[in-house]
This record gives sequence, C-alpha cells and structure tokens, in this order.
Amino acid sequence: FHVGRACLRLGMAESAALAYMRCVALRPDDPAALLGVGLARLALGDAAAAQAHLERALEATPSDEQAAQALAGLGACHLLADADDGASAAAEYLRRALLLDARMAHAHRDLGRALWRQGGAWRRDKQHAYASFLAAARLDPLDAAAFGGLGLWYAEVGHDAARAVKCLEKCVALDVGLQDGRPVERLAALYAQQGCDDRLQRLLERVTAADGQGAAVADRWAWAWRMLGLLYLRMPDDATQQAERVLRRALALDRGDFVAWVALGDAYLAGRPGAAARVAAHAASLRPTDPAARYLGARAHLHAGDAERALAEVLLARRLAASSAAAWRRVLPPLHARVLCA
Repeated sequence: FHVGRACLRLGMAESAALAYMRCVALRPDDPAALLGVGLARLALGDAAAAQAHLERALEATPSDEQAAQALAGLGACHLLADADDGASAAAEYLRRALLLDARMAHAHRDLGRALWRQGGAWRRDKQHAYASFLAAARLDPLDAAAFGGLGLWYAEVGHDAARAVKCLEKCVALDVGLQDGRPVERLAALYAQQGCDDRLQRLLERVTAADGQGAAVADRWAWAWRMLGLLYLRMPDDATQQAERVLRRALALDRGDFVAWVALGDAYLAGRPGAAARVAAHAASLRPTDPAARYLGARAHLHAGDAERALAEVLLARRLAASSAAAWRRVLPPLHARVLCA
C-alpha cells in the first residue's frame, strides 16, 4: 500500500496502479486500496477504470477523507470523459467532495473547470468558476491550472488584460511540461495585441522547443509554429530562413493552414519567386475567394519579372476584395501601381 502511495506522489502512476491492485487482490473491499487504484488509473487517463474503482471505494464504507477524495476523483473522471453532460455531473461530484473537505485545492480547480465548461452564468459570474479557481490558487500557489483558469477568466470575461497576463504568465511558468495549451495560446495572443514581441518570441520558442522534443501533443501546437514564423517575417532579412523552417514545421502539423501557406510564400519571395508563386497557387486552392493568396501570387510573378501574370492576379484579387473597400486597401496596398509601372 505504501509503495503505491509513494509511486503516485512521485508521478509513477503505472507502478502505483500495480501496487494498489496487489492490495485489492488481498483485500477486495478495502476503500483505501480501491481509492488508490482509482486515482492511479485517473492519472493514467483511464476514466472508465478509474470511475469503476472509485465507485467501489465509496461503497466500501470509507472515511470522510477517503470519500472526499473518491468524489473529487469521480468529478475529474467526468471532466476527462468529455461527455455532453460531463461538466454538470463533474460539478455535482466536486461540490459533494468539497462539503466533506474544503481544503482540496485540486477539487476547487476542477470545479472551476467544470463550471467554465458549462458556460453562461457559471462562467461569467464571479461567484462560480472564478471563485473556484481563486480558492484553488490560494490553497495551492503551485497549481498551474488554477492560475490558467484565472487568466482565461480575466482575458475572456473580466476583460482585464493586465491581470490576465499576470495569471497566465504564472501558469506557464509553473506548467513545466506545457500540459494545457489554452493558457499558452491566450497569453501569446495578449502579447501580440500589446506589441510585446520580445516576450512573444520567448514564449513561442519555448513552446516549439518543447514540441520538438516530443514533450507535447504536436498538432495542438501548430498555431505556435505559425505565429513564430509570422514573427520572424517581421524581423530583419537574416531571420527569413528561420521563418521558412518554422513555417514548414507548422504546415507539417496542419496542411490546411492557409495563413501559414501565405506566410511561407512571403518568405520565399525575395530568393525563390517561383516557389512563392507555387505556394500562392496552393493557398488559392484552399481559399479560392480570399484575395490574400492572389495578392501573394501577384507579388511572386512581379519578383520573377512576369508583369502580365502579376497584373492578372492583381485584378482578380481586386474583384475578390471589391465587396469591402477596407479589405481592398489592406490586401492590395501599392502593388497595383507597381505592376502597371512594370
């Protein structure tokens, strides 16, 4: 039993599950052993097995402390299962758990997550999701997810960018393995909105370095590779090769990323206008009505010295953007005049 508990505390969930299963084999109705198996299976992401053992633990006359842990674990199981009614069921289990033991920071955090997922007033009003995240952060100042929840609330509900950045930065600092991508993406967006390019670059380079080492689920970080590529494109010319490399990685993760294709074509323009034109054609096939791809194609043909094809692309882009004068001014700055002069 003590081996299982030590393994679980050290994050060795598989070893903990095996040790606790031996306890259950010796004492099939022991609530502590059943609770241990349930929590270990939960840590491994096996919601069904965790739920079965935690329910058995509740049926085995546990102490109040054990019952609180089992109820909190069942709440986490429902969050993990991601069923349509999972958030409301999770919230009910977690409220029952906190009635028995209000000191469980992880239960407050998971209750906040459940209420956030329910949306509406549960997300909006301060006494619900926000209050749960705040309680978790006060009880455990090292709980990254609690600060992530607070940061998301300030960013999306409270509209307080300064507090959002502060909470999200603490979340990212504590979340060494970058397990949750939502706070990272929101923090990157806030940095971009505030023009904090240095902070944005450091954040994105950390994320992409972790992805490259296999520390994260790769496809969920495609946005970070794309954003880093766009950031490199705004830097001096010596960053263009870095931009190409990063954008190719973004496209390896998401072949349908229109913005990344257009950015890659932009990176190719100066040295490889033919490749830029091919990229523009592919981007146009992804979004035939978006003038940005045609604009890229026009610039590529102009760099290659083909003014006639460039003009054709400009005129097509102009027709696509004609429904919005603002879009026309944004997408086709002085290119039209340059093509005509050529």
